[in-house]
Amino acid sequence: MSYLSKFGKLPRIIGVAACGAILAAASINTGKAQAYDSTSYANSCSRIRIQGDTLSAYCRRVDGSYNRTAIRVRGIENNNGNLSYRSNPNAYSTYQNSCSRIYIAGNTLSAYCRRVDGSYNNTAIEISGITNVNGVLSYGY
Repeated sequence: MSYLSKFGKLPRIIGVAACGAILAAASINTGKAQAYDSTSYANSCSRIRIQGDTLSAYCRRVDGSYNRTAIRVRGIENNNGNLSYRSNPNAYSTYQNSCSRIYIAGNTLSAYCRRVDGSYNNTAIEISGITNVNGVLSYGY
């Protein structure tokens, strides 16, 4: 093997070793609750339910244990058969007064809501702003 071919492989070996070191040092998201998980409560909570405007779930704490927690969903209304956010996002939700078959999947709220003409519409909206803070559902804004 020539002198140049020995050193020709050296940069490739150094590059592979550097990539391995970077990956080993990188933080890996394991799905555990952080002190403040801003992505979504659905990533670290299970048995997510909704009754009226109250969202409940079992949410993971930083230590890995689970806590049963609940929060009132704010700012959502039935606007002629469609779920929508009110102009004041901190106001109490009112959709539960004229919607039925209310359910949640992840962070999507779905319901069968009455229109002004009396007919019903199947509608859905993404719930935003709720996070898991060490096992407790809370608003992050």
